[in-house]
Parts: sequence; structure tokens; C-alpha cells
Amino acid sequence: FSLDQQQNKTSAGQFYARLLNKIINDGSYVFIKTEVDRLESVMKAGSIDDVQKDEFAIRRNILSRFLSFIEASGDVYLKNEQ
Repeated sequence: FSLDQQQNKTSAGQFYARLLNKIINDGSYVFIKTEVDRLESVMKAGSIDDVQKDEFAIRRNILSRFLSFIEASGDVYLKNEQ
């Protein structure tokens, strides 16, 4: 792995840990949906450099997986956070 790849993995891991903590403590379905939409909007606007675009894509992918899990799980508690 290059230094950039290692930094991206570390950054993604830190984001994943913060996100998981937020979901456990706050039940943040609304946060996840809103953040996915925000990240997609910023990426489409083209106002960020390629490094930021890659970081945002990783974050969006992590959030999207959580969102898919919540929606597929049928967990009424999490969905009611909408």
C-alpha cells in the first residue's frame, strides 16, 4: 500500500467508528440519509479536488451500506427515526 492508500484506510476507519458510535447513541437514520444526499450534492457540484472526492465517495459508500442495512432490516425503531 502507498502512503495515500494507508491514510485513506485510516480516515475511512475513523469515519466508520464515529458513524457507528453516532448510530448506537442517537439512532441517526435521518443523519445517514441527509449526509448521503449532502455528499452526493457536493461531489456533483465539482467544487472539491480529486482527493476530497475520493474521501467523500468512501464516506458515501459507508453511509449507503448502513442505510441499506437499516432499510432491509425492517427495524421499526431505526426507521421511525425519520
